[in-house]
Formats: sequence, C-alpha cells, structure tokens
Amino acid sequence: VLGEDAVSLSGGTATFSDKNVGSDKTVTLTGASLIGTDAGNYVLDSVANTTADITQRLIVVRPVPGQFKIYGNDDPTLTYTVDGLGLVGSDSFTGALSRDLGEDVGFYEITQGTLAINDGNGGANYNLGFTIEVEFQIKPKTITGSFTAEDKVYDGTTAATVLSRSLVGALADDDISLVGGTAAFSDRNVGMDKTVTLTGASLDGADVSNYVLDSAATTTADITKRNVYVTPDSGQFKVYGDADTTLTYTVGEPGLAPGDSFTGVLSRYSGEDVGFYEITSGTLAINDGNGGDNYWLGFTPEMEFEIIPKHIMTQPI
Repeated sequence: VLGEDAVSLSGGTATFSDKNVGSDKTVTLTGASLIGTDAGNYVLDSVANTTADITQRLIVVRPVPGQFKIYGNDDPTLTYTVDGLGLVGSDSFTGALSRDLGEDVGFYEITQGTLAINDGNGGANYNLGFTIEVEFQIKPKTITGSFTAEDKVYDGTTAATVLSRSLVGALADDDISLVGGTAAFSDRNVGMDKTVTLTGASLDGADVSNYVLDSAATTTADITKRNVYVTPDSGQFKVYGDADTTLTYTVGEPGLAPGDSFTGVLSRYSGEDVGFYEITSGTLAINDGNGGDNYWLGFTPEMEFEIIPKHIMTQPI
C-alpha cells in the first residue's frame, strides 16, 4: 500500500484450525475486504495466516453437601455442582463421583471417581478441578425389637419374664441382638392376653453401631389365678354354754402374694348342744384389690368344731 493512501483491511471471520487446546495454532481469516477512499486502487490478493493459543477451560466440580444413605441401602448417585465457566457446546460429563470404601455407619470422603469430560479430545480441553472437602454419610438403620413373654400365676406384681427376643429390619448376616430391659404386665391382676411392655432394652453385638433401636414393641401373656387352700385347724372346741372362740385356720402353700390379706372369718353350722358341727368358710375372703378374683380360694371342710359337756358339781342340802 502506498504510504499516503487511505486503505485498510476490514471484516472477515478468524478461525483456528480446530477447536482443541494447543499453542501456536494456525488461525485463518476469511471474508476480509479492503475499505477506505483509495480502496478502489487495490485488489486484495490474500490474507496471511497467524498463530494463537487455545488454553484449557477451568472447570471446578463440587460434591453437593449432605449426601447420605441409610445403613444397608444401596448408594445413591452422588450429585455435584459445577463452578467456573462451565462446559461449552456439545461437551458433556461422563462417569460418576465415587467415595471411599466402607459400609459401616460413618463419614466417607467423596472422590472424583470416574468423572471426566467428553470433549472429543480426551478431556484435554479442560482443567478439571475437584473439591474434596465434602463427605458422604452412612446413617444408622432404625430397627424394631420384638419379644415374647411367659404366662405366670398371679404373684401380686407386674413383673414379666421374657421368653424370646428378635429384631425386625436388621441385615441377616449382622451380629446384632436385643438385650436387657425389664418386662412388665399392664397391671398385676389376673387376665388373658394382657399387654406386656419391655422397657430399657438395648442393642448389642459387633454391628451395634450401625443401628438405632426404635422400640421393642409389646406382646401379650396371661396371668392366671393363684390357688390358695384354707384348712381349719383341728381340735377346736368350746365348753357347752360358753361363747364361740374365733375359728383358726392354716393356709397352704404358696399362700397369699405380698400385700394381699384375708378378710372375714370362718363359721360353723348352728347349734349350741354338745356335739360336732362342721366348720364352713363363713365370710372368709381375700383382699387383693380386685375383689378376690386373683385367687381360687379352696376350703377343706372335713374339720369339725366340738361343743363339749360342761362340768358341774352337786352340793348336799
């Protein structure tokens, strides 16, 4: 171009030889033209090539915080967010995040795993950064205990005996069991299919840290009547004309439960002449707070009460 002429190169489209990262890559300008008041004096022969660099695009992957699973479940697909400029065009992520090995309850570092970028250049067009401070959590599995209780004879207490224990929801091969606790009937009185509750039970075993006990549920069992036999004492009597004595008796094993007591008294057939009179249960009953229904009260009627003759003396007139 002559030094004083008003002519310049304008427009066109500049294009790298390909899209991939590289140094001193050939750049071609096509469609450029001449402009200026003296442009008509010139013909553009060609536009020479130049070189430039395509550098890697920065991408930072951050695992989403708070990801977890319940012990025994399958891992979820680990999710993440992308910082930086993001992917371009049809480029996409392939693979998935991973985590450190382990299936017990606890925290495990999330790793990049197989996560990569499909950019047609083996991912080399990107500088893929990964943030490792986020952890994946395995939380304890909540399970329910169950048990069976033994029937018992009324003993005046709510105490119950556990026959068997099991767990619902535990993994089959885990060393975990239900232990301890105190079983109790809903009340102390006789009844069928009474509710029994186990309190204070806990989990035990090598895998105990992987579980949380939700409850031990309840079961049912029976409290049956307590047999008590009353036998009048032998040899009870009075002298004709005297007042009756209080009739005594013996209580056979197992006797009354603690806190319960007898009320009322024995009686006998009526009559005041010398002879033998059968002793009866009279008003004898049991005070157990349940109308005596916690007992089957047996009475042995063989014993008799005797009225013996009165000794008298005569005096001469």
